[in-house]
Amino acid sequence: MRQFSRLVKNLESNKFFKVQTTLDLVIKAESSKEASDLADKTINEISSKYDFQILKLEEVSKNVYNDLVINEKISLTGDRILNSWNKFFGDKTPSLLEKMEFYHLMRTRGFESSTIKSALEGKI
Repeated sequence: MRQFSRLVKNLESNKFFKVQTTLDLVIKAESSKEASDLADKTINEISSKYDFQILKLEEVSKNVYNDLVINEKISLTGDRILNSWNKFFGDKTPSLLEKMEFYHLMRTRGFESSTIKSALEGKI
């Protein structure tokens, strides 16, 4: 009986939040119909969503597609590198050896040299 009470208490203590977002998808497709279907399929993977509507659908060039996807990946990667730097060093000013070790660690984790340098501009 004690376990059941704990379970009920845990279920009742959960809170629920409504989060409104704007989501832009960049999808490779043969036609706008296929792109729309792929967008529906992608959004349907989110289990707790409701009231989904496609507001606008426009064709973009391959260069625009690549720029959107690559720039987002670089931005996220740069944020990850900077967060790691802050976690390692905080407010401390690292020595040259520590900077080199950090750079090497980021390279071994698969980050490109130019991405590391741009993310840590002025720190290395």
